[in-house]
Amino acid sequence: MLVEQIGEVAGEIWQYLSSNGEEPVSVANLAKKLARKKDEVIFGAGWLAREGKINLDTNKTTIKISLVK
Repeated sequence: MLVEQIGEVAGEIWQYLSSNGEEPVSVANLAKKLARKKDEVIFGAGWLAREGKINLDTNKTTIKISLVK
């Protein structure tokens, strides 16, 4: 996956989260909503996390993503 593609997915994630309220969404559900592979969403989320734009909450089996307030 190219850096440009990761940035594109990061933008899609940010747009989805900003348009759909403050409720955290799982990586698996986000991948379905964006019609992307789970790995693509993880790369994009990493980009946004590095920029400090999202929160990543984890439990034993699920990662949930939300925008930083």
